[in-house]
Amino acid sequence: MMGLIPRQGGRLGWYRTNAIPLFAGRGDEARVYFTLEDITGIRAAQEALRRSEARYQDLVETSPDLIFECDPEGRLTYVNRTWEQVTGAAPATLLGRGWWALEPVRVEGKPLAGEAAFQRLRKERAISGVELEWHGPAGARIDIVVNAKAVTGPRGEVTGFRGTAYDITQRKATLALLAESQERFASFFDQAVDAMVVSSEDGIILEVNPAACSLLGWSREEMVGRGREMIIDVSDPRAAIAVGERSRDGLFHGELFSRRRNGERFEVEVTSKFYRARDGRRQAGTIVRDISARKQAEAVRLRSQRLESIGTLAGGIAHDLNNGLAPILLGITLLRRHFPERGDLLNTLQSSAFKAAAMVRQLLTFARGTEGERRPVGSTRLLREVTDLTRSTFPRSITLSVDAPDDLWLVRGDETQLHQVALNLCVNARDAMPAGGTLTITARNEVLAERESSSLGDIQPGPYVVWRFRDTGTGMPAGVLERIFDPFYTTKPPGEGTGLGLPTALGIVRSHGGFFRVESREGAGSCFQVFLPAADAAPATVAAPAAAPAEPWSGRGRRILVVDDEPAVREVAVAVLESLGFGAESAIDAREALLRLADPAFAPVAVLTDFQMPGLDGLGLAREIRRRRPGLPVIVASGRFEETAITGLRGLGVTELLPKPFEEARLVEALRRVLGEGASAVDSTTPMRLQQQTP
Repeated sequence: MMGLIPRQGGRLGWYRTNAIPLFAGRGDEARVYFTLEDITGIRAAQEALRRSEARYQDLVETSPDLIFECDPEGRLTYVNRTWEQVTGAAPATLLGRGWWALEPVRVEGKPLAGEAAFQRLRKERAISGVELEWHGPAGARIDIVVNAKAVTGPRGEVTGFRGTAYDITQRKATLALLAESQERFASFFDQAVDAMVVSSEDGIILEVNPAACSLLGWSREEMVGRGREMIIDVSDPRAAIAVGERSRDGLFHGELFSRRRNGERFEVEVTSKFYRARDGRRQAGTIVRDISARKQAEAVRLRSQRLESIGTLAGGIAHDLNNGLAPILLGITLLRRHFPERGDLLNTLQSSAFKAAAMVRQLLTFARGTEGERRPVGSTRLLREVTDLTRSTFPRSITLSVDAPDDLWLVRGDETQLHQVALNLCVNARDAMPAGGTLTITARNEVLAERESSSLGDIQPGPYVVWRFRDTGTGMPAGVLERIFDPFYTTKPPGEGTGLGLPTALGIVRSHGGFFRVESREGAGSCFQVFLPAADAAPATVAAPAAAPAEPWSGRGRRILVVDDEPAVREVAVAVLESLGFGAESAIDAREALLRLADPAFAPVAVLTDFQMPGLDGLGLAREIRRRRPGLPVIVASGRFEETAITGLRGLGVTELLPKPFEEARLVEALRRVLGEGASAVDSTTPMRLQQQTP
C-alpha cells in the first residue's frame, strides 16, 4: 500500500510499503518486517503527465479546427467537439463512418471527392490542403480543407490515420468578394469616362485606362514608364505648386493644363491622392477630366453677358444720342428756308446726321441680340446697312462693295439675327485679309429646281434670296474647310476668337429654313453663300426718303403742345412748328403738360411728346390725355421704341410714332395724318423705322 509520510525537513513524501511476516518457531511471537519505497518522484511524474494529457485534451476539444482519428479503413474513431459546431452533426453520429461522409451529393458511378482523397491518403500516407465540400448546419454547404497523415505501428504497418480540417467557407466568400471587387474596379477603371492614371511616388506612370489614351492621344505602351509630363503640362507654374501641395497631405484637387499628342493645350480638372499599395510602397491614383468644353461654355456665357451689358448700355445712350441728333435733322429744313444759298453745306450736315443716326440704330440692332417677331425683311436695305457699318471700321486697305438690287424678294425672319449673320461674315472676311484685299457682297433672286435640290440633300426647292460674300483673302485648306461650322473650332490665335461665330450664323440660317454653301481654296480666297427662303415672289419696296410737301402747307395758327425734357429738342421743334404757321407751346415734362391741358381755355389740336421722360413717360401721358381729352391726337417720338411700348400706345389709339431723329418732312406727314388733311404714303400703323437716307 501507499501513503504520505513526513520526510526529512518536514515535507511529506509518497512511499510504498510491503509487509513480510517472520515465524521463529513454535511458541515464539510472530514478527512482521516492513519495507518502505520512496515513490515521490514517480507520483510527481504521473501527475505532470495527467495534467499534460488534460491540457492536450482541452486544446483538442476547444480547437477551431476539426480534429479526427480513423482506422485503416477510414472509419472515424474520434472527433472533437468542433465537428458539431461546424457541421451540425453530433460526434456520436459520426463515429464509425467515413470522415468524408458529410459530402452533400453523390454522383452515380463516380467516387466522392472525399473518398478519392482517402484513397490518395492510403497510397501516399499523407495529404495536405485538400479542399472538400461538406454539409453544414441546416443543409448549408461549407468548404473544408483537410490535412492528414498515417499512424504506423512498431513494424511500420498503418494502424490508422490522424488529421485536421478547417472551415474556409468565410475565407472563400471573402476572396470571392475581393475578386468581384477587383473585377468591378477593373471594369470601372477600363470603362470610366474620365482619364485614370496610377503612378509611383516619384511620378512614373504604372497604369492608365483607355479613357486616358483617348484623351491624350498616346497608347498605353507609350505612356507606361514615362513621367507626369505625359499627363499635365509641366511648363504651367501651377503644376509645380500642385506637386508641392500634394506632397504635404497626399491630396491634390485643382485645375491644370494638359497637352494632347498633337501639341494641343487644354484645361483639365485633376484629382490625385497617394495611397499604400500591397507591397507597402506609396502610389498615386489620379483622375483627369477634360474641362475645356466647360471653360469654353463659361467663356461664351461671359461673352454673352458682356454683349447683354453692351446692349443695355447702348439702349441707355441711344435716347441721348438721338436726342442730340434730333434738333440737327429737325432744324436743317428750317435753316434751308432761311439760308437757301448754303444748300450744299446743309445737305452735308443732313447726310452726316442721317449716317450717325443709322450707326446708332445698327449698334442697337447688333448689341441687343434679342429675337423679335418674324417679319418680312428686305435684303437690300439690310446689306447696305451692314456695308455702311463695316466700311467705317475696316482698314483702308480693304475695298468693300455691295450689289443688292431693289427688286430682291422679301425674306421672313428676325432682322436682328440676319443682321448678325451678315456682320459676322464681313468680319470673318476682314480677318482673312490681314494684308488687305477686296470684299464683294452680292444678293440675287434664285430658284432651286427639283434636280438641283436633290443634290443638296434635305434642301427644299423653291425661290431663295442668295447672299454672297466673296473675299480675296488667304483661303482655307480642305481640313479647315471641313470644320469651320464645328462649335469652338477656330484658327485664330488664343483670345482672338471663340469659334462660335460661324456655328451661330449656321444655326440662325437653318432656323430661317435656309442653308450655307462655302467655296474656298488655300491662297485663293473664300466665298460664303447664304440661301434664305423667299417670303413671296414680290420685290421688297424700298422706302424713299421723305421730302418736303410739294405744296406749301400751313398750320393756320392752330396750337400744338410740344412735351420734351430736352431743351434743344423743345426749342427747335417749337421753331419749326412756328415756321409752319402753328402756334407752338412747350412743356418740360408730363406733369407740366397735364397742368396746361387742365386749363379749359388751352385747346391744342395735337400733342407732340417724347416717350422717355422723367416721372410719367409718354405712355402714361397718352393714357391721361385719353382719359381727360379723348379726341386729342397724340404723336409720340423716341430714340428707341420697345415692343411693349408700341403695344401699349396702339392700345390707346396712338398711331403716329416718330423715331428720333426725324426731319421736318416726317413731322409734317404725321401732323397732316392726325389732323385729317392727307399725307404722302407712309404707313404709320407700325412704328416707322429709321432709314438710311440721303438728302
